[in-house]
Amino acid sequence: MILPMTKVQVIGDKRHLYPTITLLHDLGVVHLEDAHGDAISASPSDADRDLTTRMTLDSVGEEKKRISDEQLLRLNAVLSGLPRPEDDAHSSERDRLYADISKSDFSAAVETSSGVLDEIETKARTLANERSNLTKELASAEKYEAILEQFHPLLAESAPIQGYETIALLIDRRHEELVALLESEVAEVTGNRSYVTSADIGEDSTAAIIMFASDAAEAVRRLLWEEKVNEVRLPESIAETPFEQALSELHVRKQKIPYQLEEVEKQLDELGSEWWPRVRAVRDVLLDHSEELKRIGQFGETDYTFVVRGWIPDRELDELQKLLAKHFNGEVMTETLEVKELDIDNVPVALENGSFFKPYEFLLSSFNLPRYGAIDPTIMLGVFFLLFFGLIVGDAGYGIIILGASLYLRRRFKEIEIAQMASGIFMWAGVSTIIFGIIYGEFFGDLLLRLHLIPHFELFGLGLPLERTELIMPILIVTAAIGAIHLLFGLVMGVVMGLRFKAYKHLAERAGMLLALIAGALLILTTVLGWPPFLMTIGWVVLALGLAALAYSGGPVMLIMHVIDLIRNVASYTRLMALGLAGAFLANVANELAGMTSIAILGGLIALSLHTLNLVIAVFSPALHSLRLNFLEFFSTFYESGGREYKPFQRSEKVEST
Repeated sequence: MILPMTKVQVIGDKRHLYPTITLLHDLGVVHLEDAHGDAISASPSDADRDLTTRMTLDSVGEEKKRISDEQLLRLNAVLSGLPRPEDDAHSSERDRLYADISKSDFSAAVETSSGVLDEIETKARTLANERSNLTKELASAEKYEAILEQFHPLLAESAPIQGYETIALLIDRRHEELVALLESEVAEVTGNRSYVTSADIGEDSTAAIIMFASDAAEAVRRLLWEEKVNEVRLPESIAETPFEQALSELHVRKQKIPYQLEEVEKQLDELGSEWWPRVRAVRDVLLDHSEELKRIGQFGETDYTFVVRGWIPDRELDELQKLLAKHFNGEVMTETLEVKELDIDNVPVALENGSFFKPYEFLLSSFNLPRYGAIDPTIMLGVFFLLFFGLIVGDAGYGIIILGASLYLRRRFKEIEIAQMASGIFMWAGVSTIIFGIIYGEFFGDLLLRLHLIPHFELFGLGLPLERTELIMPILIVTAAIGAIHLLFGLVMGVVMGLRFKAYKHLAERAGMLLALIAGALLILTTVLGWPPFLMTIGWVVLALGLAALAYSGGPVMLIMHVIDLIRNVASYTRLMALGLAGAFLANVANELAGMTSIAILGGLIALSLHTLNLVIAVFSPALHSLRLNFLEFFSTFYESGGREYKPFQRSEKVEST
């Protein structure tokens, strides 16, 4: 559901500004808005009261901001180089240290930060730079090794001569005539004390080696510069090495660097294990102080008072009022402001649907949050996503793998929000897949059916398993019926939205489509099942009412388009059958091909390959199509987007756990 919000204003004596900011930060539930430029009170009788101006930092605040920015810059640099320990113990240690340090004032927090930086900053920076340099050197060695190996045959022909230097060139094949030109010009500037050899390498390049007298080096390099020819320069680590020895030197460096990197990584891991919790804790505390200073720019002020304005969930308002009364004895007060019609689009949206549906809130927010006052579709999104996913995949073997992989990812990547959300969705999608796999009798396709390991039984009068590859038409009808029911829910909510926002054209459109859908279902069922004729008459009357409502909402042309859209949307749900059957047939083919092979190992590899391919498809394609049916077909019937995300002013401790 969408949490009800109250617009609130906090007014107090400026002497209590910083304690009030700290209290609001600790409470962590107020979504702050700009409070300057408006009258202190929204009451018409107080319209003549002073207008607030934007609050700015005083000299003390500016100095605090400068210090916190400087400390945060250094702490973040240290954190970027420290590996984060993955075990829970270090995260718990960070939380404990954060709780301890956050109890102190700004000066004490800065003192703690300075002490930490004095202990670790230089060592962490040195090791991080060493790791970076070694990584770059290794990449450079691999790059230049490949280049020098191309020159190796030419270098073998050009034995080193005392008093001579070597330059390597790589020339585009389109300009290979440049080699002959360079040979004559180099001979001229060196007094015929030079030697040039070349060979084509690859399809596009020509390699050339120039040997020349050392005392003519400046003249030769000037010539190359004038001709705009770039020599192959060696990496810095072996820049002084003779060119003909460079390749062997690179081989040696390539062998040594990984061992050096391993040692540096080991030292960084030890440093991170010891220091990451403390550095992260003090960084987060200073981040909180910095955030408090930045927020002051959103506050309003008069000569003697400060004004804070924002939004708070209704259920938290009483707690805020009690805390302010307790700490400031009436010198800082709250006032609830009227939420006008123009304010509706600015009310922040907070979703709350329980931990089970939390991942679907994440999905919904990535799509677009609902407008405040609209219907929150999170629960229906979750229910129908799981239904559609299980209906499509419907294989217990695949479901077990999806469930197991999700549980592993959930445990392995505890600190990565998107991994937790994705695993939370696919974990239950795996359960849904297992349930439908039992209904269909599928375990890696028809493997258990082939082995006669699945008994036939009845459940609520329904014979199971339902072999969907043999029941194409019934499943087609069922998926179309599921689509109609899904759209029915959406259209009912669309009617509610039209009433709620007094959008009568929208109301007529959704009501018309709803009546047309009900009439269509009634007419089809009466015809197919032989229901009493009077139901047919009711169906035609309902259809006429629905078409009349559609015509009212958009005219004859839109009426036709809405009817076509409705039929098309219902038909879209048949993809549940098509995708499910495609996966089932591919799994069965894998088993069939494995059974046809006389060599057991070969048959197993064939089956494993095809089932792996099918499983990959079964993870992505059903998920995408399930989301598509929800976000496009379903949401188009009622969804009002455009909500602003609720971002309460809260400490890093709460942000970390959100």
